[in-house]
Amino acid sequence: MRRIIVIALCVYLLMIAAGAGVYLYLGDTMKKAPSPALKASDTAPAPGKAAEKKSAGAARQQRADALRSEMKCVDRKGITLYTFDYPKKPEPGVYLRPFVVSDGMAYELKFDLYYFYDIDDAQKTAWIHGDALEITTDSGVHTLFFFLAGSLG
Repeated sequence: MRRIIVIALCVYLLMIAAGAGVYLYLGDTMKKAPSPALKASDTAPAPGKAAEKKSAGAARQQRADALRSEMKCVDRKGITLYTFDYPKKPEPGVYLRPFVVSDGMAYELKFDLYYFYDIDDAQKTAWIHGDALEITTDSGVHTLFFFLAGSLG
């Protein structure tokens, strides 16, 4: 019995040594130095491209500033919401109202879904039922599914 344990231990140590050798061999080949054929001028951007990037960045910043000037800023318990002013009672229809949420570290784009309707109901008991909404845009038809809490399980 002791001989079997010693043989098994030797085979195990041999496997560990072979694995370590393969790991070190592949690790050395993966860390090759970059070829000296690259010149410093190859890695530096061309002056024309740098100017284009700078002007594109300035144009993007200008568009962002214009968008921020139109947005309303609301602080709620350490979280900042950036949104637009919307009419209190728009025309009947479905509206996606985007807003940006920030905690000072990260930003997240969210939206509220509003469905305004005008139903001639004297008793004010009309309801609209459904579990999905199809939104048609220039890029195609998008389906938005609604899930109620407790209906998933």
